[in-house]
Amino acid sequence: PDWWPADLSVDPRDRRGLRAGSADAALRRLTGWTAYRSLAQKAAVRALLTQPPGSALLASLPTSAGKSLVFQMAALSGRERQAGACVAVVVPTVALALDHQRSLSQMPGLEGSRALTGDLASAVRRE
Repeated sequence: PDWWPADLSVDPRDRRGLRAGSADAALRRLTGWTAYRSLAQKAAVRALLTQPPGSALLASLPTSAGKSLVFQMAALSGRERQAGACVAVVVPTVALALDHQRSLSQMPGLEGSRALTGDLASAVRRE
């Protein structure tokens, strides 16, 4: 636009660094996928799978870097070790929670996943 300063250049390169990461045995066994979406996603999953029992993981990845797979892998690997294992994921919106519930309900082993939102009946929340 004409209001844009003539001497200001914009670097159009993507700075998110979303280079794919090669699959490892855990990714292939638990999901069947052949690559990680990003190197950061691969690092987060490795941290998750090697962390001490009872610990927590905070992963801060850019948009489209594959955060969802990290908690999905937590649930899948937990269920592999102990039947009925549970993973709690806190998301910023009800819509995102419901979207995750829809996608998880189609993953073998995670069909019973639920989004716990404020509009659920108290009996359903307790269940």
